[in-house]
Amino acid sequence: MNKNRYTLKELAASSVYFSIPLYQRLFEWGEEQVIGLLNDLNEHFYKNPHKPYYIGMFTVTKHKNETEKDKYDLVDGQQRFTVIMLMAIAFGWKDLIGEKEFRLSLFARKDDSEYLRHLVEAPDALPSGYVNRKMQDALENIRNYVSEFDKADKNSFIENIKENLTFFLSELPEKYGANDLNKYFETMNSAGKGLENHEILKVKLLKNANADKQSRCVRIWNLVSQMDKSLIDSDKVKSMFSCGIDKVIESFFDKNKPDTRTDKQDSIKSVQISNTRPEHYYAVDEEKSIIPFPEFLLLVLTLYKEQRGLENEGNSEFFRTDKLLERFECLLKSSGDEIHDFYEELITYRILFDCFIIRIQKSETNNSYGMEFKTESDSLEDANIPDRKKLIQYQSMLYVSTSYYLWLKPILKYLKTNWQTVSETDLLTEIKRIDDNIIHPFSLIENEVNTVKDEIRPDNLSYGKVSRYWFWRLDYYLWEKNMDEGRPDSAISSYTFRTNRSIEHLYPREDSKQIKKWNDDSNVLRNSFGNLALISSSFNSTQGNDSVGVKFARISDQINSGNLESIKMYKMFQVAGGNENEWTENLAKEHRKEMIKILDASYKHN
Repeated sequence: MNKNRYTLKELAASSVYFSIPLYQRLFEWGEEQVIGLLNDLNEHFYKNPHKPYYIGMFTVTKHKNETEKDKYDLVDGQQRFTVIMLMAIAFGWKDLIGEKEFRLSLFARKDDSEYLRHLVEAPDALPSGYVNRKMQDALENIRNYVSEFDKADKNSFIENIKENLTFFLSELPEKYGANDLNKYFETMNSAGKGLENHEILKVKLLKNANADKQSRCVRIWNLVSQMDKSLIDSDKVKSMFSCGIDKVIESFFDKNKPDTRTDKQDSIKSVQISNTRPEHYYAVDEEKSIIPFPEFLLLVLTLYKEQRGLENEGNSEFFRTDKLLERFECLLKSSGDEIHDFYEELITYRILFDCFIIRIQKSETNNSYGMEFKTESDSLEDANIPDRKKLIQYQSMLYVSTSYYLWLKPILKYLKTNWQTVSETDLLTEIKRIDDNIIHPFSLIENEVNTVKDEIRPDNLSYGKVSRYWFWRLDYYLWEKNMDEGRPDSAISSYTFRTNRSIEHLYPREDSKQIKKWNDDSNVLRNSFGNLALISSSFNSTQGNDSVGVKFARISDQINSGNLESIKMYKMFQVAGGNENEWTENLAKEHRKEMIKILDASYKHN
């Protein structure tokens, strides 16, 4: 292999140009990586002014066209080189950017290419259309970093970067064509380069896809893989319901606005879109998807196989992301047309996912719903607001309590067929039906309980045996009951599901701090469902074996701050009137009876 050493100044004076091929992943560096590089540069030049800083090796393949002998595809190094180009934009290095031809081109990524051109030509103004948020943020990180220097230090730092930031080119043999690089990727991964399985899968699928559809497949993959960014905005939602999902999909490949004429509305006129744009059409920086991309891939794969009558598995073993490449072997052996069909299913299910499935805030203090719609009979004033909130809460409950594939797969399957006519009430009913038919274990002891509805018994819900699911389900139905009352309790109304994992005893297991003690030497009652609630691990460690009074004081603080950890615990607080001496054995028994009654009734809602 040839090795060529370049500083940025030398690169600017050369005829070397780079492109990012279609099989490469998108630019992903965040603030931590960008600022980390700048800190390293600053520290290096402070200690070793005017000495090279080696940013590493860029692995490339040379373009075969003889007239493009100095043009290379970046096989490894695109993240680092993209940051270098953003530095060039921030520092005004036109010779490095390329005045007649850009130093960096992005193959088959029209939006990103145009956005990069915009940064060069109008770096201080955001475009009116597409924004590559990662590039924009990285550019701002670079500018903000150097703005803290005084003028002399800033100029010296910038000049040192151009003069001394150094990289090497390592050219792969000519036999490594664009469709044969998966072997190289696998080698890099096994050598510790850290390529993820879905990135290797991308190259393998692309290798087998029809050549005339590769660009479309890459566009679909790049869109769908950004799970934390919603693909759906208000115009696309309206187009989806007026003209169909196909129109929305094509809008991603056509710069022109999708046709939103209503000449096809007769078949779907039971659903209309509110003229008021909801605040949650777009994912924001604080939001994220409830599942990552590899899990979504496996989810769509099972749906794809099921639709085609292929042998399919849907158990937990199938959804192991470390087995992603193995799971896709069946598709990798398929024809190019079948692979293309999978890509079309991938973006179709992603649109349904964005429209109908919740997003969560990274702080996990609130959730948002993908879209807003109403049936024709609803008025704008009361367009299913209660059912919308219930739908958000029920999905939130399932998100924290139940393996994603058990409920998301049947929901997406249902939506694929019914999205045109489904209302929020319909979807809530269906998601409850799906959950009711999931075999949730009552006991953590394997095989002890085999059925669902008929086994809600006190002995199955005691400490050391009870599955956490039943606390979350109970909290949902307590919340729903509160919502349906004429004057709901605001402390319950503001409740948000979190991934709490700790089962807490209200009356402590060790009662040395308890003034009024229970006559419960066998611990049967204190370990019963009537004395238990699900809270966060941090709250549990704070409480330990504190008395009921201390725990009630903390619950009172949660009430005042609108930040309940458990509605069930709040109910225990209420029935005791907030008085630790009133939390008696009889009250715990009554509470257990009432809560089990609510759980039992929750299976009779249809």
